[in-house]
Amino acid sequence: MNINLNLLLPVLGLLVGMASCSGASSGAGPGPEPGPGPYTGDPFDMTAMEFVSNIKLGLNLGNCFDAFGGSPGMTVDQLETLWSKNETTLANIQGIKAGGFNTIRIPITWAKALDTSGSTVKIRDDWMARITQVVDWALDEGLYVIINTHHDSTSAQLVDFIFPLTNADVNQGLATFRAIWSQIARNFESYPAELIFEGLNEPSQNGNWNGTQEYYNNLNKYYQAFVDEVRATGFNNAKRFLICNTYSGGGTNAQINGLTLPTDTVKNKLIVGFHSYNPSALCLTGTQTTWDGNVSIFKTSMDAVYNKFVSKGVPAIISEFGIMNKDNMDTRIAWTEAFVSAATQLKMPCIWWDDGVAYGDKDELLGFYDRDNNDFFFPELLDALKTGAGLPE
Repeated sequence: MNINLNLLLPVLGLLVGMASCSGASSGAGPGPEPGPGPYTGDPFDMTAMEFVSNIKLGLNLGNCFDAFGGSPGMTVDQLETLWSKNETTLANIQGIKAGGFNTIRIPITWAKALDTSGSTVKIRDDWMARITQVVDWALDEGLYVIINTHHDSTSAQLVDFIFPLTNADVNQGLATFRAIWSQIARNFESYPAELIFEGLNEPSQNGNWNGTQEYYNNLNKYYQAFVDEVRATGFNNAKRFLICNTYSGGGTNAQINGLTLPTDTVKNKLIVGFHSYNPSALCLTGTQTTWDGNVSIFKTSMDAVYNKFVSKGVPAIISEFGIMNKDNMDTRIAWTEAFVSAATQLKMPCIWWDDGVAYGDKDELLGFYDRDNNDFFFPELLDALKTGAGLPE
């Protein structure tokens, strides 16, 4: 029989992808089996709306892999503990799951772990291996996992700023961005659908948190590059769910309307992300310690995202939110339950920003999970989260 190999090659490629769907790409070691999602069939065949409906409540592993600073040549352990004494353990991941969370967001700053000695930008092998290990742990526990580029896209005053949004510098930034996401995507190309990629965290330009039309336009170029690079790696990345955040993660009308979702090679796989710490004087470092119960302070941005995206079939995730500890637990409980309830009613799952510190004189006391003892600092606040999300306490 004469066989046309050109016809067979796509089929063989599909079979290879299916056979490797539970493992990492070559060089990364064996990957986890797909998580036991509350659904039947292949989650890659779901729409993004269907997929996100299974994400109920999440926690950020903040101030860990996203930390920056230090000096070149630091070990992976040193890079991981620049802002925290804790190295992430399997027990940490298991404790988060035991608390009732089914999602973990792992913020990652890559600029500090780039090998630029050659002619190309390359992520250090030891850093990629450590990230892969923690992702594997979380997926093995049946959690949804979000990984991103985190402080690489914020203010130049804060970090080695490598993703500029100005017309003059955007092309250089895009080249680095493409190189980083190509490597991340290739490393995880055969991982299950429960691993979600988030292109950028709070993309902004030199501390301009409100943005301009120039910045919005160039941010959209980054997201097109993000989608293009991930899809180009094939395998499970051909249908992986991808998150695009608003400018600076903000919720103003300008920031929301400034986001144009990229053109994709597959339908219904994109998710919108944004952050909310409103009112900021209460939730962050301001002097406000009480709340009058006015939900419009945070619901206005939720409604705007819902109207522009969710109502049209594009799901949204609030990938950061929280209210810091000011010795005002009653207020924190009331605000948290109301916030999560409002978001849940609009089909937006929430992921608490946990910076690992709950007490003391630190600027932002948003610590939620005690990484030393694998327990929760404030059980009553955990109950408020679950109540707002409609989960059993």
